[in-house]
Amino acid sequence: MSIDLYVLAPERSEKVAQRFLETWLTGSVESASDYEFPQYSNEPSARYRSAAALIAKLIEQPHEPHAIYWQNPTDERVANGMLFFTSDGGMIVGLTIRTDDQAEAADFLLRLAATVNGQFGYMAFEQPPPDTIREFMAAVERSPWPRIVNGSVRD
Repeated sequence: MSIDLYVLAPERSEKVAQRFLETWLTGSVESASDYEFPQYSNEPSARYRSAAALIAKLIEQPHEPHAIYWQNPTDERVANGMLFFTSDGGMIVGLTIRTDDQAEAADFLLRLAATVNGQFGYMAFEQPPPDTIREFMAAVERSPWPRIVNGSVRD
């Protein structure tokens, strides 16, 4: 079984994104070969050939939403990594892990939060996170599974 873990980063920055990538996704492969900007645009104003270049642009444009995915062929537990840039200036880090153990998933969630100094996070099943910080916080509150609230795991 796969579980998606999402944590709201305290800031939208290249430093936090890089720390997430270096900690969880060393050896991972970008899921796209190029990235349009804005995402899903019929007439993109730019195309980026790397996630790093797109991340830099998304830091410059704090209200531009985008999702970036990586596949992780080097880790049996961490299947995918994700970065979501929200329309209100937030950044969400995410992992898809292979486990059917909620306690193990909660441990991964706590470790993911520690990586980016995140105070809020939750688990989901094949569902991307919301597009705004406010909606993310509501998803944390609604979550029936272990979640992180103010830096602590709650059941």
